[in-house]
Amino acid sequence: MIVDKLNDIINSYGENHSLKDFCIYVKDNISEISNMNINQIAEGCYVSKGQISKYVRQLGYDSFAEFKTDCKSYKDSLIRKTPLFNKRKNLTQNIYTVTENYEQCLNYTIKKIDYLKLEQLTQDMLSCHYMYLYGHGDVRGNCYDIQRELKYLDISVIILDEKLSKNYEFHENDILIVLSTNGQLFRYERRKIKKLKEMNVNKWLITCHDSLVFCKQQLYIPSNNIQYNELIMTYILNILIMNLQISV
Repeated sequence: MIVDKLNDIINSYGENHSLKDFCIYVKDNISEISNMNINQIAEGCYVSKGQISKYVRQLGYDSFAEFKTDCKSYKDSLIRKTPLFNKRKNLTQNIYTVTENYEQCLNYTIKKIDYLKLEQLTQDMLSCHYMYLYGHGDVRGNCYDIQRELKYLDISVIILDEKLSKNYEFHENDILIVLSTNGQLFRYERRKIKKLKEMNVNKWLITCHDSLVFCKQQLYIPSNNIQYNELIMTYILNILIMNLQISV
């Protein structure tokens, strides 16, 4: 995610470094960046257009357009992330309200989810030689959580690089699991989706989005409240891990 990249630079570089200044400018103006051209950003940073192109490449983007797309994706994610806590309520009231809403959402999910698919995915995870994971943005953290937990079960997990710039050699018993909570990966990263589709490996998609078409095996996580989708996704992934723990 763009903000993670910006923070890495801001935290790593000392004062009076032009790349750090660029990152601070982008972070402070990220809501407007997607509507700005390269000249406007260059003027805002007091550098040339060539320097902006250089900074964008240093952040890992192939083009200025790709950089702007990631900024727009982050901006849209902020719109979707309405705080679960209400400013007009005190801490106790907020805890009770969020817990009640989350419980209702959980009850809906566990009643509607396809348990046969859950078990089938568990078996594919158990029988694979290498498990590959891909997630973009916030859900990438879930990939690292899965990798850490499955290490204790002696299941080899590899997280694909976010840009999909590396070449991976898949084998017959490998599995690739793609995580996309609300389908933003499919909306903003069509080139990456194309690359993922072209990978010759057994694939699974795990998502709360009810109308994505990606691969033959898909685990749809039903939800009746989009605000809680990230929590529900994490819950179901933990269920998978717990099922693996008793199956090895």
